[in-house]
Amino acid sequence: MDELSEIQQNNLAQFQAISGLDEQLSFDCLSAHNWNLEQSLNSLYSESAFDQASSSINNQSTSNIQNNRTRNNTTADHGSSHVNDPLLPAASSVASAPPRQSQRGTIGNVTRPTPSLLSILFTPLIWSYKFVWSIVSFAYYLLPFSNYNRIRNSQNNDPKNTAKTFIAYFKKRFGDKSPPFFEGSYTQALDIAKKDLKYLLVMLYSEDHDDTLKFCRETFVNDVFVGYLRRHEFLVWGGNIKDSEPYKVSLLLGATCYPFMAVIGLHESKMKVIHRFEGLVSPDRFIEISDRIINQLNVFYATARAERASREAARSIREQQDAAYLRSLEADREKAELARKEQALKEQEEELKRSQEFEIEKQRELKLQRKLDLAASIPDEPDANTPNITKLNIRLPNGDRLIRIFDADTDIQNLYDFVESQDLEPIDLLSEFVIVNTYPRRQYDEKNVTFRQAGLFPNATVVVEEVESDYDEEDDE
Repeated sequence: MDELSEIQQNNLAQFQAISGLDEQLSFDCLSAHNWNLEQSLNSLYSESAFDQASSSINNQSTSNIQNNRTRNNTTADHGSSHVNDPLLPAASSVASAPPRQSQRGTIGNVTRPTPSLLSILFTPLIWSYKFVWSIVSFAYYLLPFSNYNRIRNSQNNDPKNTAKTFIAYFKKRFGDKSPPFFEGSYTQALDIAKKDLKYLLVMLYSEDHDDTLKFCRETFVNDVFVGYLRRHEFLVWGGNIKDSEPYKVSLLLGATCYPFMAVIGLHESKMKVIHRFEGLVSPDRFIEISDRIINQLNVFYATARAERASREAARSIREQQDAAYLRSLEADREKAELARKEQALKEQEEELKRSQEFEIEKQRELKLQRKLDLAASIPDEPDANTPNITKLNIRLPNGDRLIRIFDADTDIQNLYDFVESQDLEPIDLLSEFVIVNTYPRRQYDEKNVTFRQAGLFPNATVVVEEVESDYDEEDDE
């Protein structure tokens, strides 16, 4: 057993708590089903398994219930309950029902009137009626159209549907004042009660017992009884023992007398049967015993709640720390992403700038080479005595003046080539220029007309001006 993993040990403990089998039988059953808790419980709930286990369970139940009743009489005198370990199933439960006959006329804590002479005379008829009614009821439950048709041997019954059917039947029979039943299986109810730290009240219903109808009408739908369960947040699970699952639960809990109730609660970190109520029990008696149970188990529930609160607080702190860490990671990631984008943009701008500078430098080299080529290709200046010449006074951007003679019948393009071959500072090498006449102002854009046609004959004064380009305008902005 010491070699079992933590999960296997937990499954073993839970299987023992639900099934009530000893450690070795629980170990064998779980091992046979590869430590699958649900499959093992389903196997235990099979009819064959119950046939093998019910005899030993019932034998244990009988002897222990007798011992428990003896202890309960002693306990009642001292006003307290005693909890044995383990408490699931019946073999190790707290004392079962209160004394069945403590004084004349009192049975199961419910006071009955002293029999009259008339009732004694009718007793044979009543028992005959009950005998005939039992036979008729048995035959009725064998019919397929009955409300409960003895499906004890059915293994395909859905526990949730069974619970819903019983709840609908119970409400129809006894009204809507009953406690809110849990719509699910017994195992699910046990798990939820443990998870939510609640008490589980199991009620097993059997119409074949005389006290069942009286118990349901006078106790189970009683406003005081129902209000008590609601105030203390009992989880209530019930079923008719003619159904498959409730019948199996009755075997697990060792029910021998009906109506039957069992209070299951947390004791030493395990869900165990704390007290059984068999036969008639009044709401006051149930509340009295339940108050004593709750007072005794408060320490376990307080410890469990404190441990759970501590775990929840630790989990909340871890979640907050994880959330803060994730937010920090996200912020760092966003910062890194922003830095990466800024760096990429910066590199892109630098690359664009280098590309532009390279392009400008290339254009400068081409422009400078063009100046050299123009200077070498410009025709010689005509003689001053040559006819059809024009003499131009050219003012450069830096204020210098040049005097140049051109053939009046040649294109103005020769003037532009001559000016371009000169040093035009402060005009940038890459900037364009235009030649204008200041008075009256005229701009000579058409370069394919002659000097004579342009009116620059026989002499004229022109000015070289820089043309502002889009690039210069962007720089100014």
